[in-house]
Amino acid sequence: MVEVPPLELEPDFDLALTEAGHAVDDEPLAVEDIPPTGGFIQTEDDTSVSETRKSAFIDLGLDSVVNQGDTSASLVFTNIEATPTRPTIEELEARVADNPDDPEVHQALGEALIEAGERDRGIEELDHAAAGFENLGNLPQARHLVEEILRLDPNSVRHRQQQVEYAFKSGDKAKLIEAYLELADTLLRQDLPDKARAVYQRVAEHDPTNERAKAALAMLAPAAPPPAPPKPPAREGRTAPKDAKMKVRDEVAEAGDFVDLSAMILDEEALVRDTRMKVADEEPTGDEEKDFQEMLARFKQGIDENIDEADFQSHYDLGVAFKEMGLLDEAIAELQKALRAPEGKLRTSEALGVCFIDKGAYVVAESILRRGLELPASSDQERLGVLYWLGRALEEQGKKVEARDLYGRVFAVDIRFKDVGARARALAKVK
Repeated sequence: MVEVPPLELEPDFDLALTEAGHAVDDEPLAVEDIPPTGGFIQTEDDTSVSETRKSAFIDLGLDSVVNQGDTSASLVFTNIEATPTRPTIEELEARVADNPDDPEVHQALGEALIEAGERDRGIEELDHAAAGFENLGNLPQARHLVEEILRLDPNSVRHRQQQVEYAFKSGDKAKLIEAYLELADTLLRQDLPDKARAVYQRVAEHDPTNERAKAALAMLAPAAPPPAPPKPPAREGRTAPKDAKMKVRDEVAEAGDFVDLSAMILDEEALVRDTRMKVADEEPTGDEEKDFQEMLARFKQGIDENIDEADFQSHYDLGVAFKEMGLLDEAIAELQKALRAPEGKLRTSEALGVCFIDKGAYVVAESILRRGLELPASSDQERLGVLYWLGRALEEQGKKVEARDLYGRVFAVDIRFKDVGARARALAKVK
């Protein structure tokens, strides 16, 4: 059995003094007992019980004790600053009216409007702020605001041009080339193939080895004039309907197959490097469109970081998946990467052309699909999709005679391919 020695108090703390203190604590506190200084906190010398021991002195900021009538005393705290409230949109608008040349006020108003769901007005204010910072010579901040605008409106050609201008002024060649490529992609999405081709050409001049520009220029190169349709072969004995054999094209998209985006990005065994996407968990803002765009931006960042440029199959699958989700711009970006593959160009050209048709960019779709027709194929059976969608692009542009001929080629191979029969009959009498 181990005996525990008694606890010895420090010499400064006498038991009698402690008991006396308890007796004092039990007495009620009268107002007249308040020290004349007006505070309860004493100095270090007053609170020390011995000459050798010093106690800490803490200023709690208690200025006085308030006693009103019969109510109990309360403590009054001073020198405590309240958290400033954020200015309202009305207050920020008043500040802009008072000082319209202050870019920081425009920026604050723009950000407040965007948070409140007024996207267009917010972008307009951020635009004013960017111009103001540029006038003040603060190009980094102006460039930052333009990038914020492009995250909200990625298809703004004017702001893409501003991005090119800022990159040029910064003297950063890599940023300049990237800005040119983004501008060219935007022009292409806006159905401006000639202007897009000129910008891609500018990139090729700055960087002749740029694969992205080379692939885009090859895709947008003027196609050779279509060959004259072959003469119909001599008519042979008609085959009985019951003996006819039709070939049905394998349509993966129509069969209901889907691409598991998570498996593609997160599969640790398929890729050598760690492809797990790690993003910060952010609380939703309440603006569903803004939250979705931010989530999509983080997802695309994960794609860029975890899928090699040379993984053409993954880019093709992602393009098809984005298309099925209705994200046409994202689908086009992935399919353009897949088009650089040495194999599978025919199916990629078809998918890319369909995306541009869905966007209403029929001129670009025609250019891509005509190039697809020039790719090697064993017969029109392999070209069915390209022939049909090229006919659709031409029909939308009013080129109905050529569209009818293309529908005829499809109909000759597969009379049940999509709605080709109805379209061929509708254009049968066109001259």
